[in-house]
Amino acid sequence: MKIIKLDSSHIELIRPMFNSPRFMGVNTAEQDPTIDVLKIYEFLHTVFCQTYLSDSKNYHAFGAIDDTGEACALLAFYESNEDPSWYWTHVKSKNPNAVKLVLDAVVEYNESNNRFKFYSMFPLKYDKVYRRLAFSSKTKERYDAFNEFYVKAREKCIYTLPWQILYNRTLLPVDTVVRCTYLKPEYRTLTSGGNL
Repeated sequence: MKIIKLDSSHIELIRPMFNSPRFMGVNTAEQDPTIDVLKIYEFLHTVFCQTYLSDSKNYHAFGAIDDTGEACALLAFYESNEDPSWYWTHVKSKNPNAVKLVLDAVVEYNESNNRFKFYSMFPLKYDKVYRRLAFSSKTKERYDAFNEFYVKAREKCIYTLPWQILYNRTLLPVDTVVRCTYLKPEYRTLTSGGNL
């Protein structure tokens, strides 16, 4: 398995990753049988590609490619201009272990740019298992976290940047939590002046 930074040449490679009716742990097809899920799949794939595979300076995606050449996981993030942090915005996986490998690559990429903390949003029901499912033992050891705030289902996040970046200005169908995860100070190496 190899981990790569995704670009516009990977549009068709990642298309199958968007063929799932589940969003935030909710099966949209079961919620409303009148929904044309194929149109939703295509829309989500198109929006993802236009945002993360368009050579943007702030929006990036990494993916895991298995030995058969198929995409088995992807993780997308936003690099903030406002502070030295990044925002984990998307994760899709056919292989849970691949997510750990992709997250390690994304963490390494951001650490090389002196970004030592990141924000993520996920369903509150995964609060206790989030680290176990997504973090390798190396990342668990080096990073600590705290829950920044909670947002109830179908309510608007009151904080501007998370509302725009993590929630994509969308009212979600489940209770969510925004978590700040940061590199422990003993693992930080800064150039003179911090380079921030």
